Amino acid sequence: MCGRFALARPLDASLDGLTAVDRSTLQPMEPSWNVAPQQTATVLCAHPNRADGLAFDRMTWGFRPAWSRSSKREPINARIETVAEKPMFREAYATQRCLVPMDGWYEWMTTPQGQQPWYHQRVDGAILWAAGIHSNWEGQGEVHTSFALLTTAANEDCNHVHHRMPVLIEPGQAEAWIHQQSWQGWPQSGVVQAHAVGREVNRTAVDHAGLIRPLPTLF
Repeated sequence: MCGRFALARPLDASLDGLTAVDRSTLQPMEPSWNVAPQQTATVLCAHPNRADGLAFDRMTWGFRPAWSRSSKREPINARIETVAEKPMFREAYATQRCLVPMDGWYEWMTTPQGQQPWYHQRVDGAILWAAGIHSNWEGQGEVHTSFALLTTAANEDCNHVHHRMPVLIEPGQAEAWIHQQSWQGWPQSGVVQAHAVGREVNRTAVDHAGLIRPLPTLF
């Protein structure tokens, strides 16, 4: 499960591995080291006017299907193993895939002292592209765009912290993933590294660069 993530770097500096991206749709954003559910985040999806293109949008993290009612329990994650079958997710998986850029994400390890947060990032320091699905919902005089992250069984990089991790897509596979074409899957081990961080990240109101600072521990 992924319940928080960080995106603080300017995205313009991280798009070299992507093609067919309309950069004019990239809206200004404030850096955040603690993006939480029900907050708005930057998402890369299919271009609305170019069949082979990609475009950025701002969406709420918490998936609301087009046919659903507004709810305070909208899911933030969906399992890749069952997303094509679940009634809530299957249409979006077939037609509305997306990628969520992030510097890294947080998972919580169960310890005798309680839930300990760990921060995960790429070994090479590059941006991560997490696979997701999105939806457009209309009702009560508004249009609400939302997304959920897809998760998979954690690989050797991450399973010492938590048994699930986001589905990660390499930049060269972005178009294939979003346009429902054949793609080569997510990175294997050796791509992600993790370190323990302070529990201040548990509070959604706290947001600063110190949240991702390694915590001296015996882990």
